[in-house]
Amino acid sequence: MTDRSTQHLQEAIKTIGQAPAQSTPETSLAVSQAATAHALIAVAEELRAMRQAVEDLKETVTDADGFSSADHLRNINGWVERIAKA
Repeated sequence: MTDRSTQHLQEAIKTIGQAPAQSTPETSLAVSQAATAHALIAVAEELRAMRQAVEDLKETVTDADGFSSADHLRNINGWVERIAKA
């Protein structure tokens, strides 16, 4: 987990932990909403980190023209088939 997502989850737990034991329905709802917001932000942070990792991987496996090794293999296969049929 990223540091920021961990902080938001800890804040969600802290928010729930600091809620009054005997609270009104309105207070309970507000605490619940605040904790949920922190948890959702934590998930968003993790998704952002995952999206960045995928983009980094994509950049790593493509050449300067944006082709992957799989693209090159498909092209070579097509050329070989056309040569074989000629």
